[in-house]
Amino acid sequence: MTPGGTFNLTPNYACINTNTGTAIVTVTNAKPPTGIFDVGAGNEIKYNFNYTDALFPTGVEFTAGTPPIYTYNQAGEYWVAVSGKQGSNTYLMCKSVEVIKTEQPDIRVDACDPLNVSVEIQDTPINQKQDRVTIDWGDGNINTYDVTSRPMTIQHSYTSAPTSNPKIQGQYVRGGVNRCPSDPVNFNVGTNINPKISELEGLNGGTENKITMKDGNPGEDYIIEMSTNNGTWAATTQTIKAPTASNTSSATITGLNATSEYCFRLLKTGACSTPIQSNEVCTIKPTHNVISATEVKVDWVNTQGNINYYDVFYKDFPSGANQNSGRTSSPSVKTFTFSDMDCSTKYEFQIIGTTTGIPADRAIIKSPAFIVTPLQGGRVPFENLLVVSTDNNIAKVNTLLSFPKINIYKAEGSSTNFQLVQTITSNVWEDRNVELTKQQYCYKVEYEDNCGNISDQSPSACTLFLTSAQSNTINWTPFTVVGTPPVLQNVQATEYTIQILDQDGIVVHTPSITFDNEADVRNELDKYLDDPAMNGKVTFRILALQNAEVSIGGSGPPVTFPFFSYSNDYTFITPALVYFPSAFTPNGDTHNDVFLATGKYIAQFNMIIYDRWGAPIFESKDIKIGWDGKENGSPAPTGYYSFKIFGIDNAGQEFSKTGSVLLMR
Repeated sequence: MTPGGTFNLTPNYACINTNTGTAIVTVTNAKPPTGIFDVGAGNEIKYNFNYTDALFPTGVEFTAGTPPIYTYNQAGEYWVAVSGKQGSNTYLMCKSVEVIKTEQPDIRVDACDPLNVSVEIQDTPINQKQDRVTIDWGDGNINTYDVTSRPMTIQHSYTSAPTSNPKIQGQYVRGGVNRCPSDPVNFNVGTNINPKISELEGLNGGTENKITMKDGNPGEDYIIEMSTNNGTWAATTQTIKAPTASNTSSATITGLNATSEYCFRLLKTGACSTPIQSNEVCTIKPTHNVISATEVKVDWVNTQGNINYYDVFYKDFPSGANQNSGRTSSPSVKTFTFSDMDCSTKYEFQIIGTTTGIPADRAIIKSPAFIVTPLQGGRVPFENLLVVSTDNNIAKVNTLLSFPKINIYKAEGSSTNFQLVQTITSNVWEDRNVELTKQQYCYKVEYEDNCGNISDQSPSACTLFLTSAQSNTINWTPFTVVGTPPVLQNVQATEYTIQILDQDGIVVHTPSITFDNEADVRNELDKYLDDPAMNGKVTFRILALQNAEVSIGGSGPPVTFPFFSYSNDYTFITPALVYFPSAFTPNGDTHNDVFLATGKYIAQFNMIIYDRWGAPIFESKDIKIGWDGKENGSPAPTGYYSFKIFGIDNAGQEFSKTGSVLLMR
């Protein structure tokens, strides 16, 4: 094979089309040194468009006059070889072609004001391949600049606002000629676009924070600044490149202290040293306190001043099932209580704050996700309800809410020695081993859930025990509903009502009047004692009523419950009342002629009158029959006479009165 001959290569510098991603090279007019190839009689022409010294040219035969065409899709410098046979000689011809891939220049544009713009040709691999740029400024001026160093700044001043956006093209110079210009790209020379932090998310327990931005001048780098615990702003070593159009870009700050609060903003300095700054966004730092197997209280700190609302998202961990959320009542509320946990399931929580403003300007702040494990096998505060009521000589213990286990403790009388007496699985237990007419009984409870968590013992709740501590008084122990918010709310004062009972213990009368103290009840009872039909004896009990709001299960508004209890039955008997004059005048004038005793609540009556020597001179067993002042049928002398009045009252108790009376004539 003999070197020699010639051919035409079109073009010598091929540009890859930005739309098709290819460049086309054509070979024409291949000739041997002696003239033209005779392709007949077994002669042929072959082509190779990726020829190297180690590769013997091979190709496709073409008939005379048909130019071969080759498509390149990678930038680079290639050898094109043509071999042709003329007679007994084979000739080889080679030429090189450079395939150039054009790319839009990397630039940074700053504007001091709308009439002064600065374009920086940045030092990037793309720009290092371009030797010139041509800028159509949009005001009739089109300038070409040799790029002698990178970065290189080009400034332009307008006499008035441009009528169209400027354009820039990169030029690939070969042999002093612009061979492949890039597609022109528009850029904005208006005022700078402030960047926005659209989302801040805590990661890895708060040791990292991912910052997502939007807006800003596309392609420009913005420094991430940070302040710690409301301290001084300082630049980090990281930047974020502004995205194009409606896209976003992000960067992650690592190596943070999980217990500290951080605020972030984006910043760059414009062409005239004007700071261009984003909004400030601050982290959410959560903490939580597991109260029980079903309840956790989540609190958080966020110094952001423009929060519109907080959402608390939670789901099963690690399955992600049962996703749900709750929203705080106002942005000032930074606490959330979740009361429906299953102690056999872990939960993942995340707090998300949304800033104020129109939706396009709002920032989303996400706390680090954190895992909550419900309490298992621990001790929890008593946060339930306990009511003790009595009826039909039975003490009823009611917790209103059911638990897997409820332990009931009991103390008798004034004792504070509470002993475990029963474990139940329902919410009501009836204690029949009581004597409610003899003493008071007090109870405490503790509950246990399915995960072995045991509550503290409740305060005590006692039966309503009615007694008479001294003559002419009544007393009872107070009725109290034991509970804690939010289960028990708005507890009203206890009201007491009298219920009058017959000899069979059946309620025969309940006055509509309610009382709050023993004295008023005693005054009301006196009305019945004065009733002749009662004859100084009344059996009654006290009905205690206490209204309170109860929240069951934490759902829906609280419900008002009337809690009530009965005291033991008590019979109140008024002792015999006996009245008598200190003197009488048996002179026949029909006034005070007889010494006559009066009284009530008397079942049996006796009266004896004695003379001055102590000898009985008159006796009566009827309270309506008195002494007429005679002794043995004759008027007794004037003077003092002693007497004794005795008998049995309605309670069967003996009574006795002694004294003296003056007989006057």
